[in-house]
Amino acid sequence: MASLVERLQRSEHWPAEQLRDSQLEQLRALLVHAVTRSPLHRQRLGLTPQAAARIDWPAWRALPTLPRPVLQRQLDALRARTVPAAHGTLLSHSTTGSTGHPLSVVATQWCQFVYGALTLREHRWHRRDPSGRLLVVRAKGQEGDYPDWGVPVAELHATGPLRIVSLKHSVREQLRHIAQFDPHYLLTYASNAHALAVEAMAHGVRLPSLREVRVFAELPRPDLTAMVQRAFGATCQDVYSAEETGPIAAQCPQHGSYHVHAESVLVEILDEHGHACAPGQLGRVVVTALHNFATPLLRYELGDFAAIGGPCACGLTLPVLARIAGRSRNMLLFPDGSRRWPAFSGAIWLQFPAIRQVQLVQTAIDTVEVRMEADRDLDQAESDRLCCDLRERLGWPYALHLRRVECIRPPGVYKMEDFLNLVEPQA
Repeated sequence: MASLVERLQRSEHWPAEQLRDSQLEQLRALLVHAVTRSPLHRQRLGLTPQAAARIDWPAWRALPTLPRPVLQRQLDALRARTVPAAHGTLLSHSTTGSTGHPLSVVATQWCQFVYGALTLREHRWHRRDPSGRLLVVRAKGQEGDYPDWGVPVAELHATGPLRIVSLKHSVREQLRHIAQFDPHYLLTYASNAHALAVEAMAHGVRLPSLREVRVFAELPRPDLTAMVQRAFGATCQDVYSAEETGPIAAQCPQHGSYHVHAESVLVEILDEHGHACAPGQLGRVVVTALHNFATPLLRYELGDFAAIGGPCACGLTLPVLARIAGRSRNMLLFPDGSRRWPAFSGAIWLQFPAIRQVQLVQTAIDTVEVRMEADRDLDQAESDRLCCDLRERLGWPYALHLRRVECIRPPGVYKMEDFLNLVEPQA
């Protein structure tokens, strides 16, 4: 592990051409394996092993992409019938995502090993102190107290203690556990971090030792960093990853853009015609997991939209994502047919201490439902003020239906989307 982390310290400074050559070499090996061992890839790609071993970048970009619905329907046919023995045993990574549609991708011990090294690199980028206390709030994992941070950090460093708190607890109960443990680092979902910040400010809860909130699995709200700073006096860093592919990118500690883990994944940003987007242009995120020989994900359409950026001034030469915008189902549809991703400042919800968490759902072309986890129903004056603020930020006089619910997240779903469009079928 230490050797691989040291190699990553060198490759993150490689010239772009050297990095691309390394990716192409790995792609050829993966592609030969896929067309040999995966029935679906053999059928879809129409390549012989010999052609796969000689593929160049123009030929790679001419290959069809793999939409998520195809992966869900034909997952068994896509899986490789055998994997190289050196890749170790098989491990299953399951996700319900934020839509509740299950997906289980098989990877190998080698994949897990690479993911661990990338995690250690990201810790090094942000100069985290492993001797500190770490608290994790998530849906997976056995709740309780542990003597160290676990794999991979504890394999190389003496660490402080770890506490895992289940996401099933209410935000208020989570905050009680966090305050009692007084962590130096907090790891949780982006929406949960926002809810914890709102709850802490509403009730004057302080976390004096907290240095950083690290979020994952969801698109952070634009104001999350400011909310975390205001509530806890801590920084906030996002990790861009997917259960299917592992770590994809991590935020630059100096400039906030995302450095792609290009040694492990090939990320392409494509327009509606399948062509590479220009820097700054939003397009579909298409990912190839370079080390998964168990479930070869070749040009997999993750469902996200993002924009590539220019070279980062921090000195790392890894590819940059300037912006991650979210998914098409998270876009607000206007009556004139235009669409955009809505953003809501935390200042809206701070006016209403009774509200713990909110999700907006567009249910018709002119209607948005406001689902709220709240301690009580809003009175008429509060409802009127909330609707007025939301309409102003939505940019259209939508009919707003306020609905108080026990729990926003459906059973079995751990991701939380602040805005969801149910008006039209989403790709």
